[in-house]
Formats: sequence, structure tokens, C-alpha cells
Amino acid sequence: MSQGFVSREQELERLSTFLKRALNGETQVCFINGEAGTGKSRLIEEFVLQSERLDEKLLFTRSNCNAQTGISDPYIPFRIILGMLTGDNTNAITSQNAQRLSTVLRVSGRILLEVAPELIGTLIPGMGVVAALARAGAKERGLLRGLEERAIAAETNQSDIEQSQIFLQYTGLLRRLSEEYPLVIILDDLQWVDPASNALLFHLVRELRTCPILFVGLYRPSDVAAGRNHERHPLEPTLNEIKRIYGDVWIDLDQTTHLNGRAFVDALINSQPNKLSRVFRDVLFERTGGHALFTKELLRSMQERGDLIQDTDGYWLESPQLNWDRLPARVEGIIEERIGRLSNELREILNIACVEGQDFTVQVIAKIQKIRERELVSKLSRELERCHHLVQETGEVQLGKTVLSRYMFNHALFQVYLYSILSKAERRMLHTEVAETLEALCNEKTEMIAVQLAYHYTEASQTQKASTYLQLAGEQAFKLGEFNQARTFFNQALAAIGEDAGWNALNRSQLLWWIGETYYHTGFYRDAETHYRTSIEIARQLKDNNSITQGLVSLAQSLRRQHDSESAMIVAQEALSIARQTVNRSLECSAMRVLGIIYGQNNRNDERLSLYQEALQITDQIGDVVQKMACLNNLGAVYGEVFGNYPKAIEYYKKALELGQQHHRLSGQAIYLDNLAVSYRNLGNHEKAKSYMEQHLELTSKISNTQYTSVAYENWGVLLLHTNPDNIDLAVEQWQRSIEIADQYNRIETQVDSRNRLLISCLIKNQLDEALQVVEETKPLLKKFTANLNVYSETLLEAITYLRMEKLEEASYFFQRAKDTALEKLYSQRWAYRYHRAFAQAGIALLAPPSLRHDYLANATQYFQYAIDTCGWLGILNDALIILREIQKADPDGVLQLIEQELTGKRQIAWKNRLSND
Repeated sequence: MSQGFVSREQELERLSTFLKRALNGETQVCFINGEAGTGKSRLIEEFVLQSERLDEKLLFTRSNCNAQTGISDPYIPFRIILGMLTGDNTNAITSQNAQRLSTVLRVSGRILLEVAPELIGTLIPGMGVVAALARAGAKERGLLRGLEERAIAAETNQSDIEQSQIFLQYTGLLRRLSEEYPLVIILDDLQWVDPASNALLFHLVRELRTCPILFVGLYRPSDVAAGRNHERHPLEPTLNEIKRIYGDVWIDLDQTTHLNGRAFVDALINSQPNKLSRVFRDVLFERTGGHALFTKELLRSMQERGDLIQDTDGYWLESPQLNWDRLPARVEGIIEERIGRLSNELREILNIACVEGQDFTVQVIAKIQKIRERELVSKLSRELERCHHLVQETGEVQLGKTVLSRYMFNHALFQVYLYSILSKAERRMLHTEVAETLEALCNEKTEMIAVQLAYHYTEASQTQKASTYLQLAGEQAFKLGEFNQARTFFNQALAAIGEDAGWNALNRSQLLWWIGETYYHTGFYRDAETHYRTSIEIARQLKDNNSITQGLVSLAQSLRRQHDSESAMIVAQEALSIARQTVNRSLECSAMRVLGIIYGQNNRNDERLSLYQEALQITDQIGDVVQKMACLNNLGAVYGEVFGNYPKAIEYYKKALELGQQHHRLSGQAIYLDNLAVSYRNLGNHEKAKSYMEQHLELTSKISNTQYTSVAYENWGVLLLHTNPDNIDLAVEQWQRSIEIADQYNRIETQVDSRNRLLISCLIKNQLDEALQVVEETKPLLKKFTANLNVYSETLLEAITYLRMEKLEEASYFFQRAKDTALEKLYSQRWAYRYHRAFAQAGIALLAPPSLRHDYLANATQYFQYAIDTCGWLGILNDALIILREIQKADPDGVLQLIEQELTGKRQIAWKNRLSND
């Protein structure tokens, strides 16, 4: 019988409605759920075929999640989609879509380089994009050269990329590309989705709300309901959240099969001329329940067995020999019967294929079977694909210099059945052969198939090999910022090697350190400390100084995070000592940077500065660009935030920015642009501050970085107010935008800072009730906020608010608290605390009895002079005058007038200095 598409008109119409809305610029999401064999994949194929004509630029991408090892490579489906958008059209569904994907390469390659360069070498091999462009005859030499340079840089600098950067850059890429090419992104087998892809999917559908993009997800609901590893399935909360945002976007094929199963059976039969009776149709429906795969396979089996025959006019008839009792009652029986008709040679080919997985490799089977690849391809294509309809070609994959030909089973149930009938011994031996063959074929790029190799060696009971590749898979996941997933791999590797001595002892030390790193990067510092200490203990027994130093550096970080600075300093100093003894410059640099942070916590900023400068020299010697940018930024922060030397800070920030631009480090560029903008604002150079802020905002919008966008709006508001006090309403708009973004994405520091700015605006506009409301809003956030106080200290602003509301007792209490806080931090050399103390003293003087006021005012004046001598740039004094004038509004007797005159005079000097410096 025909295998045409039948009886899914309503589902197609619903998919078409989603697509039309997406093409109008409104992002859409749709989920197709149904158990195995209900026709999810076939529905998608027909949808693509019918929808291509709607828009000549419409692109379809499709990917599958992977079930191997119970937890797949991070971002597998999104790697495949990115590959399709940048030159790999082997899984293009239709020939027309393949042609469209080929034409988009020049545009997507440029956008990839501009918006998402850090995805090159992490989610997609850069050289693969270069090769695809070259094959396509691209003439943009600058694009080819830029991609090639980025690919080489990614190979050379194996640095980690934060998950947030993957999310933001992937989002930016799809947003920019969809402006020119509408997209349909199809994600199959979501019941096997890895946690990283699950999180990225939710981020994309939440962020890309106004783009011509349709996301279509396919999954089996029973697998999701069953959970994963005795816990809730990670897809379930994502589905719930998407339902909350988008509403009912499900196409339930199980339900439609139940309701329309008989119509499906009739439609399938009627897709070819026939004279089959109503009784035949009733019995067929009763046996299959309208299950798509079972119905099709049973009809095909009946045709091949001679239970259905054609008359001279080509009509299908029931054979006199038809016996329903001899036919399989379940779909597994149909599969068993189909497989049973194969020759021994074809069965052996599929035995190897099913061990590799639902997708399998020609070269692997050819080497194991010792047959020529060309002969094997012929058997796969002509017999197993065209004749038996069991497999289909999916294209070619390039791993390094190796090109692999790939096929897949037409349905997962075929692969599951074949694997289930192999004996344990057969499985173990075949897993060994598959693993060794894959390892040999991909010798240069085994990290790209680490999960598969780990799975096969685990099933082959080769624990040492399994552990090696599980560790490699963990390192790859860690590099992508998937710390929980990485920890799973590392724990599996640890379990695989056991407690043996020798080689395993060193591996245990390394794996324990890696597990500690995953805890550290997810905020579980005590768990991290435990694993670091165990790792160090093993490394000491082995006298492995590099592992000892590495562990000590990490241990110092975890202790610092737990506010045990004394212990952290001892550990960091030991790490530095061992690194210098063993002449390991990279670890020496890492130890110095950690020790520098600890010195800063202990107010030893001169020593901190010296360490950063020495570390910077080491980064030049060892050629570590990422650490060099970090050192330059650290030095800029020390000179600016600590010492108030903003011209010196700007020198370092500019060097860091230049390196970030050369090496396409977009997240770094955003940080350095913001630091430059703030530094120039503090110097009072509004023109340059504006220029850098505009660049910062443009970059953060391009890469969809919400964290930096919220910071950009906060600083933009401050600059508007500094430029002209009449800009207060415009500044408030920027701060409100900043708060909205920071609240949405839980950016604690910006949530606090922008509210403090908004509080100042309420005081300026005499909106005292609103000011107090902002104070109350900020208090819960402060419990989470551990960053250093700034000029707009929370306790100080609360004191000023109560002062202006004439709640003098509360004002006096908070002014004293603000002063006490400043005194605790005064000798950290951070200039901000000196202004903080001066403002608090001015408030205390204003509220003091007349007999004490003169001495208190003298102290306040002295404190301001000390602060100005430390950091008296024009922008800082602008901030200081804004604060002081809000205090003065509660000073009808002009008690603070002399202090204002002093600050105004210093501001005029600073203005002249700024003009002369320009």
C-alpha cells in the first residue's frame, strides 16, 4: 500500500496557522506530542513540504536529541541547527530547503562572526564554516579571513565560555538572521533533551518574542511523565512555563489517533485504488487502533506476504488465503517479521548499526565487517533503504580531516528491537569494536564524540577507556558552562575507575578537582572545598606539584568565597610558592591573581597592585590572552575604584578593549566599554563617556546581553543628569528601564544601584513618599547584595530620606550607621568610603545640638577635604554636590553652606583642569 501522507489535515492546518503568525513577526512555539509510531516525524515532513512556498526565504532546520549514556552532549540539537544555518545541509528535509540553506551561508557566516564569535570552536567547528564558504565560492575574503582567524584562536585558546554568553550570542544570532530569513526550528525527541539544550530552548522562546521564528518541539509524553534518574524530567517545567507564556500550543497525536483512528485507516487504504471491504477495514482498525506506524507496517507486511493482491486493473483485494490469526498482534511482531526476511549479511550489517545507535556510520560498519565502503553503501541504499524501508541516508559529517557517511533507522523502534535480541556477549563485543573503530576514524577529534565513546566503552566494560572519555565529555561540558552536566560525567568517570592505585590515583585527584570546580561555579563553596582538599591530599601522596598547585589555587578561591580570608591567604601563598619552585608560569599567574583578590579583601591594595602587574608580565611571556585581558581589567579597577586614578585606569581598560576586539571577545568588550564610560564620566568628560556608552549599548543590544544592557541604561541615566540637571525625567526613564531588565533577570547589583539612582531622583523632585517606597523595595535585595558600597550608599540615602520627611530620630540613627560603616572600611584605600563618611558627618552635624554643631561641621569639612584630595575629579564632585544639595533641602538655616561653597570651589578647579587636559 502507499506510504503517502493521509488524514492529518487538521494538524497541518494548525501548524500552518502558527507559521503564518510567525511570518508576521510574532514568534511562535508549537509542541507535537505522541508516543512512538504515531506519525510525529511524518507530519513534520509534510508540513515542511507544503509550507516552503509561503516565503522564498523561509528556512527549515531540524535536529534530534540524543539518548546515549542517559545524558547527552550539551547543546546537541542546537549544535546541529547552527551547523545547518552555516553550511551543513545534509539533513535539510527537502531539496529546495537544502538549496536555500546553501544560499544563506554568506549572511549567516557574517552574522556569526559579528554577533556570536564565541560559538565558533565551542558549538560549531570554525574551519567547517570556512570550508563550507569556500565550497560555496564565497568572494568575501574579509569574511573568510575573519572566520579562519577566529577558528584558529578558538583552537589555540581553549578557554571556557559562560552559559550566559552561549545563550545571549545564540539569541543574537537567531534574531539577526531572522531579520533576513524567517526560520522554522524543529527539535525532535525532546524526551531525551540534555539540560543545557532545555535551558537554551526556554531562553530562546522567552527572549525572541517579536521575530519571524517558529519553534516546533516533538516528544513522547510517557517518557517525560516517567521523569529522569528518579527526578522530575527537566522538560516538564519548561513546558509548563511555555504554556504560561504562549498558552495552549500542543498538537496531541495520541488524542487525535484515538478520536480519528478509523478515519486514518480509511484514508490510508484509500490512498491507492482498492476494493477492500468494510469488514477488512473494521478488523484492521480493531487490530491497530489507528496507530500510524503499526497500520502502515501491517499493510506493507500483508502486501509482501500475499495477504493483499492486485487485480488486473491494479486494485487491491483481500486474498482468499488472508488469515488474521497468523498476523502479528503488536507492532513489535511486525518488526520481527520484517527483520526475519533479511539475509544473514544484511542482518549482520544492522546488528552493528543498532549497537552504534539510531544514527550509524558507514565507515564503522565497513571496517568491522571488512567490506568495501562502496559495496556497503550499495546494500544500505538499494536493499535496506529502497527495498526493505528500514534505513535512510542522512548525509555526511566532517570531523577534522575525516568525512563520515551517515545513515539512520527509519524508526527508533527498528533499532530498539534489533538491539534487544542481541545477547549480552554480542553487545559487549560489538560495543568494543564500534568504540575502537570510531576512535581510530576520529583520532584527531575524539573530543567531539567523547560521549559516544564513553557510552560504548562503558557498555563494553572497559572502565579505563570509559573513564577517560567520560572525563573528556565532562571537560567539554564544563567549557560550555554546563557545570551540573559536567559533574554528572565526572562522577560517572570516578565511579568507573574505582579505588585502584597507580594511574587511577592521579585520575581520581584530577576528577575530584573537576567536581570541586563544578561546585564552585554553581555557588556550593563548601562542597567545592571538600573535593579540592581530597584532590590535594591524593596529589601530595603522588608528589604531583602541578596538581597540588592547581588544587590550592581553587581551594583558596573557595575559602575566600566563604569569607575565611586568613586561611585563603595561607593557601594561596603556598600555591604561589610551589608554582614558582616548579616554574609553572601559568599556575603562578593564577595564584598571583587569586592572592591579589584576597589582598584586596584585607586592604593590602599596594601589594595587590604589585601582584597584578607581575601577573600581567607573565601573561605576555606565556601568551595567555584571556588572562591578560583579566589582568588589565583588574589593574584598571584597582587604579580607578580603589585609588581614584581614573586616567591610569583608562589606559588599562583601553588595552583590554583592544585585545577583546582583536580576539572577538564580545562579553569582555562590553565590560571594558562600560568601565571606560564610567571612568570618563567620573572625570567629567561627558562627550567621551557618551561615546563609550553608545558603543556599549549597541554591543549589548547586538549580543542580547541583558546584564550589560541593564547596566548601560543605569549609567546612561547618570550621564544625562550630570550633563544637565533638567534631564532628570529622561534619567528616570533610563533607570526604570534598567530596573525592569534587572528585575526580570535577577541582576542583583544593578537592581540595587538603579533603585538608588531612582531614590535620588525622587528626592530631587521632592517625591518623598515615593522615595521611602523605593527604600522599602531595596531592603530585601540588600540581603543578597554583597558588593562594595558606593557614594550612593543605601544607609546614607535612607538617612537623607528620613531627614527630608522630618523623621529626625530615624535620620539620626541611619546617619550614624552610615558613618560607622564607612569607618569600618575607611582604610581599604577605596575613595568612595571617604565621601561616604563625609556625607554622614554632614548629616550628623545638621542634626546636632547647636553647642556641638561647630565641631561636627569642622569634622565634616575635614572629611570632605580628605575625600577630594583622594579623588576629586569633576564627575565625582558632580555626584557629591547632588547628594549634598539633597541634604541641604532640610537645612533652612544654611548650616551646610560653607561645605557646599568648598565643594563648588573644588568643582570649578576640577572643571578648569578638565578643560586644560582636553
